[in-house]
Order: sequence, then C-alpha cells, then structure tokens
Amino acid sequence: MIVEASSDIASTRLSRIVATVEEAQSTKPAVQRAVDRIAFVFVPVMLGIAVITFIAWFYAPSSDPDDAFRNAMAVLLVACPCALGLATPVSLLIGSSLSARAGILVKEGRFMESLPLMNTFLFDKTGTLTEGKPALVGSRFVDGQRHKGLRLAASLEQYSEHPLAKAVASEAKARSLLLSEAIDFREYPGQGVTGMVDGKRMRIGNEKWLTAHGIAISDLFERQTDIQGASILHVALEERWIGALFFQDRTKQDAKSTIRQLERTGEIWMLTGDGEQAAKKAAAEVGIERVRAGMLPEQKLQMVRELQAAGRKVVMVGDGINDTAALAASDIGFAMAGGNEAAMQAGDIVLVGSRLSAVADAIAISRRTMRNIRQNLSFALVYNAIMIPLAAFGLLDPRAACVFMAFSSVLVVGNALRLKRPDTRIEKKKLTT
Repeated sequence: MIVEASSDIASTRLSRIVATVEEAQSTKPAVQRAVDRIAFVFVPVMLGIAVITFIAWFYAPSSDPDDAFRNAMAVLLVACPCALGLATPVSLLIGSSLSARAGILVKEGRFMESLPLMNTFLFDKTGTLTEGKPALVGSRFVDGQRHKGLRLAASLEQYSEHPLAKAVASEAKARSLLLSEAIDFREYPGQGVTGMVDGKRMRIGNEKWLTAHGIAISDLFERQTDIQGASILHVALEERWIGALFFQDRTKQDAKSTIRQLERTGEIWMLTGDGEQAAKKAAAEVGIERVRAGMLPEQKLQMVRELQAAGRKVVMVGDGINDTAALAASDIGFAMAGGNEAAMQAGDIVLVGSRLSAVADAIAISRRTMRNIRQNLSFALVYNAIMIPLAAFGLLDPRAACVFMAFSSVLVVGNALRLKRPDTRIEKKKLTT
C-alpha cells in the first residue's frame, strides 16, 4: 500500500483547527484592552495610596510608625490587580474551548464579544440552509436527446466544484456515460460555466446569464417546467439553447428551528443565486420571509454594505465561493467547514460539521462568556473598592489582606470555570443531529 501526502502537516485541516483555536485564545477583545489600560495605572495608583496611608498614619496623633507601616503594607497586599487581569482571559479561554468542542471555531476573541450585538442574519441557500447535496431530478432537451445532452453537460461540469455541477457529474457516472474532455473551461461564480466540448462552445448556467449572451430560452422549456421549486441550469450549445437540468436539495433538519431561534435576535434573509421558485420553496420550508433570488456574488456584497450603512450589525452564513466577498465584508462571517476553501478563509467563524444550529449555539456561548466576564470585572472592582479603604483606615490586618487577595483571584477563576457546566440545550442538539 502506497500513501502519498499532498500537503505538509501545517496545511492539514487538524492543524488549521488547532491554529484557529490558539489564535482565538490569544487575541484580545475590546473589553480586555480596556482592562489592560486600567491595570496599567492600577499599580502606580496603589503605590500612591500606600504612600499616602503611611504618611497619614505616621503623622496622625496617638499613632506610631509601626501602625503606619502595617497599614501601608495592608493596602499593598490587599490590592489585587490579578483579579482584574484574570477576569477576561480566563473566561475567554474557556469560552473559546467550549465553542471548539461544539464544532465552532472562532478565529479571534473579539468575535466572541461582538456576536451578541448582531441583529441581521443573511443565509446562503445551497450547502448552508440545505444539505448541499442536490440531486438531478429531471431534464428537458430539444428533440428528446436527454442522453446526449446529459453527456455534454457532464463533460463540462466535471471541472467545477459547485454542488449542482457535482450532481450532474454523479448522474453521468451512474449512467456510465463516456465523457469528453473540455478545453478553455471558465467558471463565473453565481452565473455558470463555459468551455469547448467536442469542438463546440457550451454554456451552462442560470437563465439571466444565458439571456445576457443573447441566448433565447425555448418555448419547449416554458411548456414543460413541471418540477416545482427545483433549481435550474440551462444548457446552450453554440450559443443556442438545447435544454435544462432540474435539481432538488433537502433543507437541513435543524434549519427551521435555528431560523425560529434567530428571529428573536434580529432580521433573517436568504440570499441565493438560484431562481425565484427554488428560493421561495426553500425559504418557505425553513420559515424565512425575506428572500433575494438570482443574486451574484457582488450583489450579496452590496446588500451587506447597504445593511451596514443603515446601522445594522450583519452576520453572513455561507459555504461557497459565491459567498466569499459577503463573508469578508460582514461584521461576522460564518463559513461551513465542508464548503469552499476560500469561504473558510474569508469567514470569521468556521462551523465544523453540518449543524446549522451551531450559529445559534455560538451566540449563546458568546453571551454566556461575556456575561461571565462582566461578573468577574464587577467582582474585581467591587472587591478593590471595599478592601483598599478598609486597609487604608487600619481595619485590615496584613495577614488577612494576603488571604483576601488570594481569595479574590480564586473566586474570579472559579466563576470562569462555571462556564464549563454543560449547556443542556446545546448537548441535546448535538445528540439529535
């Protein structure tokens, strides 16, 4: 048995997952940077308070130098920048680890902080809301030449990575069709593919793209379109329409429940390059009311920017090269791990596996994490606000100050560890998917 490695260790998916988790745990969200600025002045301020305490007690009536020294030491010992410093990174470390265990790879810690603020969610259809495994369910070709038409279409589509193209190639393979070699192959994301097959120019794509090249859709197609809600690719040979291919794809089992859950957070849109019938059918199945069909990659990008200009915080969820620009431009982009490599690079969060509910889970984990961080910061600030005056006024022994200081750090870490308690809602979803 001979095994050939096509890439080095650093390029494997496992290595990229590990690198993503490490990056998320090392990058600082805005709240951590703010705490760092506070901690930067905290120590000098505490030293100043200790000096003032010493001077005040040293020159106070009926006081001796021992009291001044003891109370100044108590101030230094009880003041705890550790609690402030630990409040954010420990919670963030545990939150990102929980996300990774749930199949949610967050590339940077700042996205954990931003997720609860999102109020608009844009979903691609094929491979995101649907299984991404469309099946060829019908075809229409002039003169009834389905065998020849499918062979020509598969000869061109075999070079494309699009799910519809793969469905055509799979059907041809199942029928044991002998495919020809295509030359001058070109793919236009969101539109179609073109190339030379058996010495003739072929185009396969959506109706808008073929029409833009002066190719008229035959009346035969209009009369025989009886597959409701199917995605359609039109086939042209030598700039003449010769047929159409019909595809259907199942929506994911958790798509409807995920959409229903996200609706409580903000607006939901479906953006797809598919035709209007297929888009509306899929949208109705999952419960999305706002639908944009026949969209090119640049149109998806434009919509993201328009929503952002209107003050919306936009999440884009997609898996294909058609979604890359929108994923990069959105406030937070979710890329499906089984999708296109470019989409995964452009996304800010990568969802491992096919669970669409991981989008809602990511928001839930980020909310828990940020709530935990706020609790830690509140405790650290309240602790210092109470203990430092007590020490300055001579009401705290230095030995007790040491105990309280250590206890404050332990309490912050202990509160962060509460995040590790299993979220039963998420665990149930993982078991049923």
